[in-house]
Amino acid sequence: MARVTVREACEARGLSVYQVAMSGYAQGTLDPGTVYRLARGDTSRIDLGTLATVAGILHTLTGQPVGVGELLALEVGEENMRTP
Repeated sequence: MARVTVREACEARGLSVYQVAMSGYAQGTLDPGTVYRLARGDTSRIDLGTLATVAGILHTLTGQPVGVGELLALEVGEENMRTP
């Protein structure tokens, strides 16, 4: 199962989700509600362009490069294992 790690990525860089959400809104690139939903993991589908925008906002705010892969985590559990 894939899990969105936007909250963790923000916190690892010393930012709050609020700072990222409001920055994207101020830049006119992302609705704050979208950032909050991603941070809560309250989504069933994720647009790669949206994740790229969040990564870009994090990069702009911190000066640190951020890859889309840093905003997702793959959790491997028994329910995700398939037997041939």
